[in-house]
Amino acid sequence: MRKLGKVLCVTTIAAWTVLTCAAERSKTEVARQDGRLSQSVDLLSDTQGVNFRPYMKAILSEIDDQWSTRVPEGAHPGSTEIRLTVKPDGSISEMHMDGSTKDDGLNRAAWSSLTSLGQLPPLPAKFHGANLEMRIHFVVNP
Repeated sequence: MRKLGKVLCVTTIAAWTVLTCAAERSKTEVARQDGRLSQSVDLLSDTQGVNFRPYMKAILSEIDDQWSTRVPEGAHPGSTEIRLTVKPDGSISEMHMDGSTKDDGLNRAAWSSLTSLGQLPPLPAKFHGANLEMRIHFVVNP
């Protein structure tokens, strides 16, 4: 985990860990772990003071439903990172593979878990940015 200035809030609720950190750009991370599989989301855009935790929890739940069924049986530990840009209506306008395990099966599972959704829920109404950029980490733990 990168150090990004002082930590303002750390909350753990069951399988969810929520971290909010202060830095030049606002960074919010929500993580979900279920057995060997885990996902987390980093917000890369300025959140304009909007609380994105409920939104991020919702999208992680949707992504987990897709990803957990696509991870190859016997997958080796590793992680894949995908950066995406989401428009206010929830449509995904861009996706980029930011980090890879070099395991094509794991990479395909992560990528297709996003593309199979087609669209994410609309961004919170209080957010007035042109789009929201985020990075999703897909991890297979040992």
